[in-house]
Amino acid sequence: RGHGLGKAGKLAVWTIGLVLVNQLTYIVITRLATQANVNAAAQEVVAAGLTTYQKAHLVFMLPHSVITVSIVTALLPALSRVAHAGKLSQVGRDISGALRLVSFFIIPVTAILFVVGISVAVLLFGFGAATTQQAELMGQVISIFMLGMIPFTLFYVLLRGYYSLEDTKTPFFITVIFSLVLLVLLVPLFNNFTGGGAQISFMAACYSGSYWVGLLIAWIVLARKLGGLQSGTTIASITRMGVAGLFSVFAMLLAQTQLNNAIFGSSESVDLTDKMSVLIRLSVVVCVGIISYLVTAWIFRVPEITLAYRVIREKLGSKVKS
Repeated sequence: RGHGLGKAGKLAVWTIGLVLVNQLTYIVITRLATQANVNAAAQEVVAAGLTTYQKAHLVFMLPHSVITVSIVTALLPALSRVAHAGKLSQVGRDISGALRLVSFFIIPVTAILFVVGISVAVLLFGFGAATTQQAELMGQVISIFMLGMIPFTLFYVLLRGYYSLEDTKTPFFITVIFSLVLLVLLVPLFNNFTGGGAQISFMAACYSGSYWVGLLIAWIVLARKLGGLQSGTTIASITRMGVAGLFSVFAMLLAQTQLNNAIFGSSESVDLTDKMSVLIRLSVVVCVGIISYLVTAWIFRVPEITLAYRVIREKLGSKVKS
């Protein structure tokens, strides 16, 4: 008694409930993805099922794990101290700043993987038992997953805002809502698509769409709890970054078309079995994407470009000293 274990237990109950909801949803996803592979075999189309979904989702999670989790992990202790002191407006400002900083890094990665998803899948997974056609399908699923990268990663940041307030109940109910949205979209319409790649792509699209719903709800509720998240400034800044990301997509698609003509002799018929050519094309397109994003963000006067530079310089400086 007197050590706060009762309160910790109540907080943990809702967190465990959130995990259980996610696991129950994933059971449904697993069964449907497995069925997609069975349907592909029956319809004699290229095999794509649970492995395709899991590997594409693994690529989807990688930038989030490296970028978002790193930034938020560094932010959370200070955020919790400010929240404990009752400075809710400061919590809102800190969350808003984190949303913008994370977006600055995540948006170009999203744009790049959206364009080069197939190349990445071919280079990572187009070996051994997996055929080039299966890897190509996996790449298409990666690109579709990218449509949900921004809401997924911003939702993660917002959840940390709730946790800093010692509120685990609201995230549980938000998770229930967007999980229901996912299942309501996915289950009734799943069999309307061809087995294999089409069904797995539809699953990725539903997953992405459900996180947009979750982000909207989480943002509105947290803004009310904190008395604001500087929503106007934050949305305007993220929108400018999004436009810069779209410009980089167009630049990468143009570069990719020109490289296809130069390397493969056609912009439509591409030999994905030539791994070295795919790697060269990927490297050039990624460079084009990064440069075009940074230039466009600078033209649009995105303030986070200076903050991002400072963060990178501090990280590199600390590594050099160590």
